[in-house]
Amino acid sequence: MGTTTQDQNTTVNKLIEIISEIPTRKQEYDVLGFIYEYLIARFASTAGKKSGEFYTPHEVSVLMSKIIAFYLKDREKIKIYDPTSGSGSLLLNIGQEFKKYKENADLNPVTYYAQEIKDDAYNLTKMNLIMKDINIADINVRKGDTLEDDWPIFKNNDPSQYEFLAVDAVVSNPPYSQKW
Repeated sequence: MGTTTQDQNTTVNKLIEIISEIPTRKQEYDVLGFIYEYLIARFASTAGKKSGEFYTPHEVSVLMSKIIAFYLKDREKIKIYDPTSGSGSLLLNIGQEFKKYKENADLNPVTYYAQEIKDDAYNLTKMNLIMKDINIADINVRKGDTLEDDWPIFKNNDPSQYEFLAVDAVVSNPPYSQKW
């Protein structure tokens, strides 16, 4: 994108100009959504390789999503959790697959729980979920170390009133190459 702030701003402005010229009306698919997912995937793979991580390949994520959504299809609503969320795309794919089994796709039958230790990936997860127009009440993203801390659910932020987190599916592609 550039080495200086000015170069980066110029690149982003050019990208915005290019995207604004793309016809987005009367398409059979979500053009901007496709572009966004492509850019997220490129960012995630580049950021991950630089730090020794590798994000879940899209094809693997889709396969996992189809299996989990099929298994949970008879439930009205589900809660899913990824303790090493990365970009959050695995959670999103499961949510999209699950919605295919629901008649009223306008309602969001999925509550998302994600945890990530790395700042960039944590922010990427939050951004990815929010950009997909998911109700903010259904997004629960925590920055934390999955191996060190349980998911903290406290009533009124009081640690003596611990609430157990029960979810319908836990999915993850841990960073196996990292030193644990």
